Amino acid sequence: MNLDRNNIPPRRGRLWSRFGLCPVNGLLEGIYIEWQDDCFTRVDVCSRPSTGLDAGEIFPDHLLLPGLLNAHCHLDYSFLQGLLPRDTGFAGWLRKMIRLRKMKPTADKIIEHHQKSRLDAARSGTSGLWDIVSDILPDDSPLAAKIGTYGIRFHEWICPDRDRIASNWGRFRESRFGNEYPGGSLEKDVISAWGSHGEALSVHSVYSVCEDAMLCASSWAQKNSVPVAIHLAESPEEIEMMMTGSGELLDLLKEVSPEKEFGFTQWGRSPVQRAGDAGLLNGSTLAIHCNLPQGGDVDRLARSGAVVVFCPRSHAFFDYPKYPLHEYRVNKVRLALGTDSLASNDSLSMIDELRVFDRLAVDMPPMQRLGIATGAGLGDHPPWGCRGRLERGCQSNWAIWPFHWKVEQCGADDIYSKWLETADVCHLSSAGHLWP
Repeated sequence: MNLDRNNIPPRRGRLWSRFGLCPVNGLLEGIYIEWQDDCFTRVDVCSRPSTGLDAGEIFPDHLLLPGLLNAHCHLDYSFLQGLLPRDTGFAGWLRKMIRLRKMKPTADKIIEHHQKSRLDAARSGTSGLWDIVSDILPDDSPLAAKIGTYGIRFHEWICPDRDRIASNWGRFRESRFGNEYPGGSLEKDVISAWGSHGEALSVHSVYSVCEDAMLCASSWAQKNSVPVAIHLAESPEEIEMMMTGSGELLDLLKEVSPEKEFGFTQWGRSPVQRAGDAGLLNGSTLAIHCNLPQGGDVDRLARSGAVVVFCPRSHAFFDYPKYPLHEYRVNKVRLALGTDSLASNDSLSMIDELRVFDRLAVDMPPMQRLGIATGAGLGDHPPWGCRGRLERGCQSNWAIWPFHWKVEQCGADDIYSKWLETADVCHLSSAGHLWP
């Protein structure tokens, strides 16, 4: 394939690996794959490589897995690594973040941290980055370094002032999407090329986007088939504000923007309920965090088809109450994993994220845990696409890992455990880099 650390993979290729591990098909002893553009065109189980393969297409001491999916990150905030406190609660953390954002380093420095984070993610076998893009950088910033990951950029909209919705939304939509958004399927129209990014919408949260603004965004997103991400039920402070109309988070918002007329009404509805009432919960929604669902919220999420994105290490950073993983699993809520940002995490390594999740999900079959980390359970329809599996027709996201343990008489669950315990840097991935 003639890949090196600076190359983007060819639009088509092939390789054979001694072993494969698939969330759906388990352990595959000898696996051959071919891909074209973004799709696996052939996936065969064969114990030996076929004749005609080049030496660089044969991996006799490696394990092939679907690439990992980071379904929630904030690359823009990578420059904040290690600068924010763990012991002040969410509102105290947010207060300092706002202060540091105003004192931000140069654009070049932010971009340098941004690109390093993307590279570190690729080294951990991540072939999908779904990133929240803030306004911290100018619209024309040259974030040009592509590492070949399939990505979706969720452009972040914040509008707490109901009197400024029209002007705020018009400027935001034109700057991020142009006057006319093409709509359609991200899977088909946008992320079909290596290294390209789909453009989507992030309605930041129910406390930073007022209800009328959420309705406006929801209507536009549904009309144009645009996926939406929204932070929901993340912290006790958010729950207190939305349920009682008081608390430290509301005080902070009034302190930061004292002149604004906040459009939050009808206290006593949970963040999840508010998002649902605004039409923002459906099969094209990433419901980020959902750490603290209130009465009826789990059922609302399950019925909506939204994907709940759990960020285990960020959750631990804030020492939030136990995550309702069992409730989500029992109610068949679709789940994915994310890292959040380096403002509340030590790295963007999805291997490290999966290790923490693995310890929390002991009652979940290992292959299901792996599937949550690869996006295998998100469904085969737009906007998320058929991904996370080593199967013909799926998105050709993959990662090759060296192994140094005996695999004879091991099943899929044992291989998964050994891989997760020892995995460090993937050898090669669809992100296009060959690591030493």
